[in-house]
Amino acid sequence: MRHPRGLATMQLESDPSWKTPRMNALRLCLPLVLLALAGCAAHPPTVSDRCDADRPITPIHQVQGSGTVSPLLRATVQVEGIVVGDFQHRSGEVAGAHGDLHGFAVQEQANDTDADPATSEGIFVMDGTASPIDLAPGDRVCVTGRVAEVDGETRIDATANGGRIAVLERGLPLPTARTVALPASGVIVNEDGFPIGDLERFEGERVRIDGPLTVTDLFDLDRYGQFTVSSGGRLVSFTQTNAPDPAGFAAARDSDARRSLIVDDGSDGAWPDPVPYPPPRLALDNLVRAGDTVDNLEGVLSYRRAEAGSGALDYRLMPTAEPRFRADNPRPVPPEVDGEVTVAAFNVEFFYNGDGGDPASFPIRDGRVTHSEYLRQRAKLVTALAELDADIVGLNELENDYPDGARSAVADLVDGLNDALGEGTYAWLDPGIAFGTSPLVNGLIYKPAAVTPVGPLVWLQSDAFANPGGAYPYPLHRAALTQTFDTAAGAFTVSVNHLKSKGCRPDPIGLDNDPRDGASCFNHARTVGALALLEWFATDPTDTAEHLGAFDPDFLIIGDLNAHPAEDPLAALKAGPDAVPGNADDWVDLLAPDDYSYVFRGRAGRLDHAVASPTLAAQVSGAGVWHINADESDAFEFTEDHPAPAALYDVDPYRSSDHDAVVVGLE
Repeated sequence: MRHPRGLATMQLESDPSWKTPRMNALRLCLPLVLLALAGCAAHPPTVSDRCDADRPITPIHQVQGSGTVSPLLRATVQVEGIVVGDFQHRSGEVAGAHGDLHGFAVQEQANDTDADPATSEGIFVMDGTASPIDLAPGDRVCVTGRVAEVDGETRIDATANGGRIAVLERGLPLPTARTVALPASGVIVNEDGFPIGDLERFEGERVRIDGPLTVTDLFDLDRYGQFTVSSGGRLVSFTQTNAPDPAGFAAARDSDARRSLIVDDGSDGAWPDPVPYPPPRLALDNLVRAGDTVDNLEGVLSYRRAEAGSGALDYRLMPTAEPRFRADNPRPVPPEVDGEVTVAAFNVEFFYNGDGGDPASFPIRDGRVTHSEYLRQRAKLVTALAELDADIVGLNELENDYPDGARSAVADLVDGLNDALGEGTYAWLDPGIAFGTSPLVNGLIYKPAAVTPVGPLVWLQSDAFANPGGAYPYPLHRAALTQTFDTAAGAFTVSVNHLKSKGCRPDPIGLDNDPRDGASCFNHARTVGALALLEWFATDPTDTAEHLGAFDPDFLIIGDLNAHPAEDPLAALKAGPDAVPGNADDWVDLLAPDDYSYVFRGRAGRLDHAVASPTLAAQVSGAGVWHINADESDAFEFTEDHPAPAALYDVDPYRSSDHDAVVVGLE
C-alpha cells in the first residue's frame, strides 16, 4: 500500500487516544511564509555594529524559560550571544546554501548562562526571506526582536517592527556543544496528537547527540531532506512480537518517542536536489538504508515542521557538521532457502498497465501514473522477480483487469519476465473474471518447467470470508486465489491472500473499530477471514481428492495479510482448525519472529507471510525475506512525482515496491 506524501491515510498503528498538545495556542504568528496572511507586520531588521543602548540585554534563558511557552511571549527583547547555526536565505543565493530557514540560531556565551538545566541557552532568530546581513557561526551578535511561539518553538522575530541585528565580533569560538543522550528523559504529545521525546530544555542550542544511532526511517529523505535515527537499535512495530494490548502499545509508543530523533537538512523547502544525505549527496553508489548507523551528529536542535506547515511536528537536529554513516545493513542477495521447489510472495505496489501498456491509455489512476512511471515500475519488478527466480510467485496489488487477457497487468509482467529469461520461462493463471469493484487483485505466476497446475484455479471471496455479516459496502479482503501444483517432489496447494488493510476506511463497525492496542482497525475482520480460509481448505476446494486420488492436506498461505506476527489473524491460523494452539493440527509461521517486510512511521514489522499446514511445514527446507524495499529510501523508486529521483533511478530490484519479498523452499 502507498501512503500519500506527508499523510498517513492508510494507518498501520493506532493513534494515541489522548491529545495534549504543547502549549502553543499563544503563538504570535504563523511561520514567515504565512506572515502576510496572518496579519503580522514583517520588516527587514535594521543592521548595526552595536547593541541598542536604550534597551537592556535579556539573557536567552530568561526568554526561553523553563516551560514550553516563553514567559516573555510578545515582549520585545534584546539578546546577545554567539551564532551557532546559519540557516539564512539571502537574495541571489543558491537555494539551500545556508539551509533556507530564514534565520539563524544564537546561543548565550558560557559566562552568561544560568545553572538551571530546564532552561535553554539558545534560540532561533527569524530575520526574513532575504536577510540584510550575512552571518556565520562564531559571530557575536546583538538581536532585538519580538518573542514569538511558532509551531510551539520559542523564537525571536527580528522582522517585527523595531527588529535589529548588530554584529559585534566575528570568528569567535563556538559555545561547547551540549550533549544529548537518547532515550529522552520524558515524553510530550505534540499538536498532532503524537508522543515525542521531551527535548525542550535543548531547544535552539548547539548540541551533540550521543551515538552511534540507528537509521530507522527514510520515508521523507527525498521530500524533506530528513531521516530518523533511534537509540538501542531500530524501532519495531509493537505487535511484531507482542500480543495486542492497549497499555503495552501506549508504553511502546512512548518508548519509541523517547528513543528517536529526526535529522533534518535545515531547509524550509521540499524535494531537495541533491538529496543531502549521506554526504555529499544521495546517489546510486552512495546510499543509506534503514538499519545503517550514523554518528558525528552535531548541530542546532529545533522544534518545527519539515516545510512551512507540512511534515511531522517534532524536534529536529539541523546538522552543522557532516554526519558519518556506516553501512551496517548492506543490500542483500535473495535468501538461500534450498529445496526442490521455491515459492515467493511479493506485493508489487499498485502495478497498473493501463490498456495493455498502450501509451494512449495513460495517465491512469486519476493522473497519478504516467506511461513513463509504468515502464520504470515494470522494469524494476521484472528485475526483482527474475533475481528472485522462484518457481511459484503469489502477487498482491495487481491491476484488477483479468478480462483483458493477454493485455492484463499479470500477463504484462510475465511477458517482461519471458523477454528477460526466455520464452515460456513463466506462465500465469487466469480466473477469467474481474473481482468486484476493487482496483487491485491477487495473482499467481509459475514456471511450467518446474511445476504443473492440477485441478481448477479457485478463489474465496464469500461474505463469510471477505465481508462478515454483509456489513460493509464491498468485500474487505481480496479474493484468495488458490491453486494446487504438482512437482517432482509432490503436490501442494498455494493460496495467495491480501487481507484488509489496517486503515480505517470504510468506517469500521463494532469489533472492527480500533481498540488502540497496536492492531488498528479491522483486526476482527482479518481474523474472521483467516478462520474462513481454514474452513474452506478443509472442503478440498481444488478437488485434490479427484485429481490426486486422495485429499492432499499440504497447504501454503502466502501474501500480505496486513497483520503482524503476534496479532489475532496469525494466532488464528497457527492454532489450526480446532482453534486450540499446541495441537497436532497447528499451522506454522515459516518465518522468524524478527523477520520484517515493511516499514511504517519508522517501525519495522512483517505484514507479508508464509504459513504452512502441519503436513507441509515438515517439508519446508528454509524460508526468509529478501529486504530489497522496506529498508530503502523511496528516492530510488519508480515514481516521477518530483525531479530528484529521476537521477537516482536504476533498473535494479531495489525499491521496486514498498514491501519486501518472502521466499520459501520445499523439499
